[in-house]
Amino acid sequence: MLLIGVAGAAMAQTSYSLRGSLVDSRYQALPFTNCVLLKTADS
Repeated sequence: MLLIGVAGAAMAQTSYSLRGSLVDSRYQALPFTNCVLLKTADS
């Protein structure tokens, strides 16, 4: 039963990947910055 529950939970998860760089107006990299993506309903 435990194996079925774990397998079902693993299949339900969807993962996404996003890559990029945060830069200023002069296209210089901004070190030690973070980016957060929110749903419209969350913000």
